[in-house]
Amino acid sequence: MSQSGREKWLSEKFKPAESGPGKRREYPRYVYGLAWLYYLSLVLGPCGFFVCLVAAWVVWYLQRPLVDLKVIGWFVAALLCPALAAVFRWLFVRWGRWRWPMVDS
Repeated sequence: MSQSGREKWLSEKFKPAESGPGKRREYPRYVYGLAWLYYLSLVLGPCGFFVCLVAAWVVWYLQRPLVDLKVIGWFVAALLCPALAAVFRWLFVRWGRWRWPMVDS
């Protein structure tokens, strides 16, 4: 399917409801849910980092001087929380621009 055919198909199939003057566009309900998750990820990424970091410290403190896989796992989870939240936000924006290419922001 050519690029223009793809854009035509997308605009016919997935175009949000047209809005008149003073009305907002209507998107499917799951898009609003994903938008909430987008904003929650702004908070949950850093919070997950600190929670996992504290958990790693507690596990290390309880079995001091030993650093085992539990401590390393919590530390890696602490590093992955903000990174995965940022990846989710990036993918959500890219998906929205792919799904509704004709819609102005």
